[in-house]
Amino acid sequence: MNNRFLNLYLKMFTSFKFIIQNRKIFNGIIIFIILSRFAWLNIINWNNGELTTGTGGVQYHCDSIRYISGADNLINNTPFDDKQFQYFGYVGIIAFVKIIGLGLGAVVIIQILMALFSSWFLYDMGKSIIGNSTAGIIVAGLYLTNPFIVTWHLFILTESLYTSFLIIATWAINKSLEIRTVKFYIISFIAVCFAAFIRPNGWILFIVMFSFYILYANYNIYLKYASILVIVSVFFACTVFIPKINKSIQYAPLSSVSLPKMLTKGMVIWGHDELCIEMPQDSNLKNKNWTAYFSYIAKHPIACIKLGSYRAMTEVLQIRRPWLSVKYQIHIWLWILPAYLLATLGTFWYKNNKCIKIIITVILFHILIIALTWADHESRFYIYFLPLVYLLSGCGLYPLFKRLEKLVTARH
Repeated sequence: MNNRFLNLYLKMFTSFKFIIQNRKIFNGIIIFIILSRFAWLNIINWNNGELTTGTGGVQYHCDSIRYISGADNLINNTPFDDKQFQYFGYVGIIAFVKIIGLGLGAVVIIQILMALFSSWFLYDMGKSIIGNSTAGIIVAGLYLTNPFIVTWHLFILTESLYTSFLIIATWAINKSLEIRTVKFYIISFIAVCFAAFIRPNGWILFIVMFSFYILYANYNIYLKYASILVIVSVFFACTVFIPKINKSIQYAPLSSVSLPKMLTKGMVIWGHDELCIEMPQDSNLKNKNWTAYFSYIAKHPIACIKLGSYRAMTEVLQIRRPWLSVKYQIHIWLWILPAYLLATLGTFWYKNNKCIKIIITVILFHILIIALTWADHESRFYIYFLPLVYLLSGCGLYPLFKRLEKLVTARH
């Protein structure tokens, strides 16, 4: 009996060693597993909505009507409302699909294909940072096989496409800094524009892009910081003095609740008053423009930092959500907590890498938006940057994998 188990162990060990030593076979197996799981998750989701609502086919959310009606407005040449204007790119895709006579299922197909397409850019960044193709494949695989990300591919919402374009834009910004040719500067600008028109969160990528261009330019450090300050000031001035942008920021989607009101209300998760925290009141803030938000923060910094931290931690760590079952929360934590731990390691090990700095900046900007606005009931807002977290996780996982590989190949 012992000899039988010993022979089985030796066969398994020999097979594992053979696969590791034959990199192409190993990579091919990983890619096959990743694509198979990605296809399977989308199929079961489409057939019976196993990851979503329990109903198969195209999925809808309360925000879906905004995009669908916006597409109808575009087709009929009628004006957008202020919120539809913010999502012009996504509305345009739906309108295009309708014009050519296809149903909304075509939008879902576009989103699934874009997820596959963007995974290559995640792979390329992972390969570039770590210097190994297997590591890049693992990074892309963590993105494609995550059921909490795959869930959103079937929805008529911006989440799926914005996530894909955020990956592509991050890759393009890094690539333009590496190669420094007009061609790649143009590509990065176009990629950022696409992300910005899919979802307004993408406008922060202009700050990231131009700031990194300046930081890695060859001129005086003080001039660099002054230039970045000018960029941020111009960006903020646009949100204040361009009426359409200012008005679209003033109120939360599908409501008449202003950002200042949400701040004084202590709103953590949109739509959940029971989770609000107590905040200092300011009667003068009620009917003012959203820009008064910042004067309130200046007056009550400690309370605002507390509220912002609650919002960010609630979204990023999926806590303070009593409506989620224990089983569901365990599944979430199995996907995100190891990822965060490995991402911390990856950031530490590759902290001097330019791409890592860009990724960290993009992630922090998106967390800042959550802190300044609200967390989401369905946790959609952390999906945008979760693939970039997985990229950092791959950077933390690969050195551990290399140690295992050395251990296996050292034995006879």
